[in-house]
Amino acid sequence: MTPRKRYSFFIDPELDSGLKALKQRDGTPEAEAIRRAIAEYLERRGVWWKKKTDRPGVTSTRKRS
Repeated sequence: MTPRKRYSFFIDPELDSGLKALKQRDGTPEAEAIRRAIAEYLERRGVWWKKKTDRPGVTSTRKRS
């Protein structure tokens, strides 16, 4: 796993409620939902975003039988 940088920021109560509802419904941790949302936002805005599968030598994380 690559090292991660800690960020601290405030969110609105509505966003907090939405993250908690997502966690309750899907089991997705709130921090992971935020990371995914940021990654999607950066991709849509055309900012280069290196995904885990873009690393050399990594073709798939899924094992096939």
